[in-house]
Amino acid sequence: HASGMSKARIVREIESLAEKFSIGHLLERNPTSLSGGEIQRVSIARTLARKPKVLLLDEPLSALDVQLRDDVRQLLRNLTSEDLTILHVTHDPEEALRLADWVGIMQDGNIVQSGVPSAVFKNPASSFVAHMAGLRNYFKANVCAADEEGMIAASVDKLTFRLYGQPLSGKGVVLIDENQISLSVENTMSSAQNQFKGLVVNTQRLACGMEIEVDIGLPIFARISNESYQRLEIAPGKTLWISFKASALRFLQ
Repeated sequence: HASGMSKARIVREIESLAEKFSIGHLLERNPTSLSGGEIQRVSIARTLARKPKVLLLDEPLSALDVQLRDDVRQLLRNLTSEDLTILHVTHDPEEALRLADWVGIMQDGNIVQSGVPSAVFKNPASSFVAHMAGLRNYFKANVCAADEEGMIAASVDKLTFRLYGQPLSGKGVVLIDENQISLSVENTMSSAQNQFKGLVVNTQRLACGMEIEVDIGLPIFARISNESYQRLEIAPGKTLWISFKASALRFLQ
């Protein structure tokens, strides 16, 4: 065999992987009768049976149902500890966060930003990276004022956001961290430099907590806990106040 493995060893490897991928019942099936998800699992298992040093996966979880996707994701994560390098292509930022030790964002065939996933997604270098990272709150803006303490005011449509940073003038993109936005039924008069009144447009359940879309003249997305969601009795059409500190924003050019 080209891999240098005996037939018996290959059979043992296939049987072991078949158990890991829950595909033992598919081994005797005609390949043409397999579903997309089954083909995906069988293909990965067959490749791993030859003990490669590098594994190239192109959207390997896209054809799997939710439960199976979680199972295969965990298996792939475990494989990285077995002296195996996996080059994993995906458009799913959550997939990259949960699986990758290192991530590279490609634009027009070039890597435009790379590093530890959490660092790249928290500090995108451009609006393109922000979009690929799944960030929802990014808006084209103009710097309209600045002070000596490093505070700038950036206008987005008819709204003005206050944040720290450079530059002191020009056009760019404002990013607002979903996790640093507070919601309240009344204006709390907090120390947050940005406070707006808005209308709840939509709510979406996440793996941990809820994502709330609020229209303040433009759509703002906030991530809150299930407890906060229930306490505030949030529903589409409800009026809320949103607030966030200047440190929750970034300005990119």
